[in-house]
Amino acid sequence: MEIDEKLLDSLFKEADAFPEAGLDLYYAGLAVLVGDMCRNLPRLPSELFNYVASLVATKDYAFPYFDPRYSNMLPGGMAANAAAGQPSIKHLGRPDIIHEWTVEPGQALFNGFNGRLKESICKGKDCSYNKYIEKRLLTQADLQKDVAITVLKTNFSADPVWYPTAVYITQIIVKTPIEKYCEF
Repeated sequence: MEIDEKLLDSLFKEADAFPEAGLDLYYAGLAVLVGDMCRNLPRLPSELFNYVASLVATKDYAFPYFDPRYSNMLPGGMAANAAAGQPSIKHLGRPDIIHEWTVEPGQALFNGFNGRLKESICKGKDCSYNKYIEKRLLTQADLQKDVAITVLKTNFSADPVWYPTAVYITQIIVKTPIEKYCEF
C-alpha cells in the first residue's frame, strides 16, 4: 500500500484551521486520538503503538481511556472513520480538549513514539531536517508531508488508520520547530 499524499494534505489543511493554542492542543489531541483508537480499535497491527499506549495507560496521569466521565466530554469516532479510510482530525481542534489529563499523557505518547523517529527525521543526508535546513529543498508544507511520511514509514504503515496519529506527531515536531526538535 502506498502512502496517499492527498489524504495527508487534507489532514494538514484541517490542522491549519485549528485555533492557535500552542503545543498543548496537539499533545491533548494526540491523547484523545490514541484513547479513541484504544477504545474502538483494540487490536491494531503496530507493536510500537500497542506498547506505547499500554505504557501510558499504566501511569498515574494516564488519560482515562475507558472512563465515561471523561471520555464522553471528548470527541470520538476518529478511529472508526480512519479505519474506514476516511480519517479526519477536525474535531480535535477544540481548545476545550486541553486538560492536564489529556496534555500529560499526550506528551508521554509523543515521547514514546519518538524513540526511533528522531534519528530518521534528524540524521542522514536524506532526512527531513537536512532537506529543509541544509539543502533548502523543502517548503514548510513539504516539510510537514516529508515528516509525516517518515512517521508512517518508521512507526506505522501506509494504512489510513495511522494518518491522524502521524499528522499529530508531525505537528508537534514541526511546531517545536524542527531546528529545536533535532538538537541532540
